[in-house]
Amino acid sequence: MIGQLIASALAAPPHLDRDELGKQLFPRFSAAGRIPEGRLSEDYTYARRVGGMPLLLAVRHSQASALLADIHLARAGGVEAAWRAAESNLFEAGPGELSVYTSPAGAAVLVCESEHPRQAAWLAYPERLMEVLGLEIGPRGALFCVPAHRLLGIHILGERSTAETAEDAKAMLELARILGEDEIAPLSGDLFWWRPGKPVVGISSEAVVEGLPAFDTMDG
Repeated sequence: MIGQLIASALAAPPHLDRDELGKQLFPRFSAAGRIPEGRLSEDYTYARRVGGMPLLLAVRHSQASALLADIHLARAGGVEAAWRAAESNLFEAGPGELSVYTSPAGAAVLVCESEHPRQAAWLAYPERLMEVLGLEIGPRGALFCVPAHRLLGIHILGERSTAETAEDAKAMLELARILGEDEIAPLSGDLFWWRPGKPVVGISSEAVVEGLPAFDTMDG
């Protein structure tokens, strides 16, 4: 318990008043398993789960991010006000610089990149992201990768067969590995699948290599 209290204190945001804290808040993922489940359930009860990863609130402090624990939320006006402020800041900042990568098989991946670790948090808001980017998403949805906190990759799924889609996913997985190889703040080596009206689902790299059996249920 003492160790958890010390860890929470070390993770406290800089000494900002409520207005300044609200201006600097942003949603930030924590890599799956990085924060022990026991500590998440005790110190970060407000956390949201997206594709198996906890989404938390943070502020940028020097070259690091300070996560807000439950004990800090009062200073931010409470949990709902804190989430509203963080999401507003994310949306106002936009999805970063855009590049398009094409695999040898022809799979196009749109990569959103910035120097701020909030970039990957757009995974939690796919509808808003597609609206901002002006992308039309069909019933098969889209694949995402978040190899680092400052990177987000998007591949829109068309009417190709399940086997072809699996090959696209493997190409995207390899691109994610390359993009995240030298990152100082890596996040996930897996892919994530979303389609309109459905939650984001995590797809392990092992499943991709084995043929992406999750795609067998895409039309269900």
